[in-house]
Amino acid sequence: MKKTALALTLLAAMLTTACTNDAIEIQYDERHDMTLRVNTEQLYDDFNIKSGVMAQLLSSKSNYQVAIISLAYDQQGELTDSTATYIKTFSQVQQQLSVSHGAATIVTIETLVDPANDYKADAWQIEGADELATLAITARRSYAYWYEVVGISVQRASVNADQQLTITPDAVGSIVNTKFFNIDQTDNDYAAIYTQNRPSGYRIDPTLPATDRYIYEQYNEQSTWSRRGFESNKGGHLDAEFGFDAYILESGNIKWCITATKVDADNTIRFTAYPTNNSFFNFENGKKYYAGLYYNGSTYQAFLGSQSEYQSWYNQVRGTTPTPTTLYREPCTTWGASVATVKSYMSSYRLRSDIGYDSELQGYYMNFYGADKEAFVEYYFRTATTNLTDAYVYIDKATDLATVQAHLLSHGYKLNRYDSEEEYYIYTNADVTTAILLYTSTAYHVINYYNPSDYTSSVKAKAPRRSR
Repeated sequence: MKKTALALTLLAAMLTTACTNDAIEIQYDERHDMTLRVNTEQLYDDFNIKSGVMAQLLSSKSNYQVAIISLAYDQQGELTDSTATYIKTFSQVQQQLSVSHGAATIVTIETLVDPANDYKADAWQIEGADELATLAITARRSYAYWYEVVGISVQRASVNADQQLTITPDAVGSIVNTKFFNIDQTDNDYAAIYTQNRPSGYRIDPTLPATDRYIYEQYNEQSTWSRRGFESNKGGHLDAEFGFDAYILESGNIKWCITATKVDADNTIRFTAYPTNNSFFNFENGKKYYAGLYYNGSTYQAFLGSQSEYQSWYNQVRGTTPTPTTLYREPCTTWGASVATVKSYMSSYRLRSDIGYDSELQGYYMNFYGADKEAFVEYYFRTATTNLTDAYVYIDKATDLATVQAHLLSHGYKLNRYDSEEEYYIYTNADVTTAILLYTSTAYHVINYYNPSDYTSSVKAKAPRRSR
């Protein structure tokens, strides 16, 4: 615990203006040390972009750094201290703040910044930081790239001694993976995704209702639509298939449009395809969505939704929706089952390798030759006799991946998420008692069934294993 003068500059002013015989009363504000331990990875894990950020933005070839900015406010909402940390790799960051005795509010903001640009973020800036009521994230431009996501944590604390807080900034906004198809067959040379009434900022004051946190300017009729991501044909980008990931700060029921249009002779981009069907979509914080615009030779078809919904839409417009096919019998997924139970379940299969120990994976396994379209089936156990943890089904790559996906969907599994960088899919059954990690190895499509409760972050914690 320590005591700090309220404001040295004000005190100096008092000393220079007071008469020498006047008594000077100095008021002290009792302060405490607040130690913050900030998790910097979760924001990028939520959006499934951590590996991309590390490879493209935090590498030695890039200037960008992760900025963690923390601010302390007293019970009147006045700023009492602030600190900023900049890191080139993801780690737990420790910060120190001096906090007033009593009720305090700690705000932590996370985003990428450029040290070469005075440690500023390209798309965002912090304004009104002197008071919690005016603290806001405001936009520098109308669009933001996928890596310019923002995470915010607001924690209230009753402070009567030095203490520690664990901070995990929550994702604000969403990412929209946007794809365009066959625009090269049209006379358009510009493609974009738009939303209506884009907010110019986001207030952080926790006393505000969620609907009142977005800052909206007074738009006129021509500027009610804002581009959130775009591509032009200046670099020959409008080929048969192209796209981008756009970051959208706001959440809620938002009017949107995806379009292709022309660029005028003076290089002015004219948005000529204002929607007439009131296309609204409910964006949620921390989610990744998928949008598409498909030109079929005469008309455009547009879509926005989840990854699995997008895949269904894409298959439909391409006319490639696979017929659900049963490729194999479902493996045993009685998690915790014994080796004997699994052998009984697989009694109609020929044993390929009896129980053995995998030193690399530190677990016991056995596998069977396939009986249908699978090459073989493999099981993992925690001991040599019991505790089933995983089942692997290996399908030869000659089978189309879409056919494997159709098999999973027809057996009641729903696509949970897709990692476009690592190229794997995660499916779950209806009650999320079984999860599936689907990926392609050198020779096989690997369908890894597992118990999601075995992993601390549920289905997010699973990673592909090597295939045999």
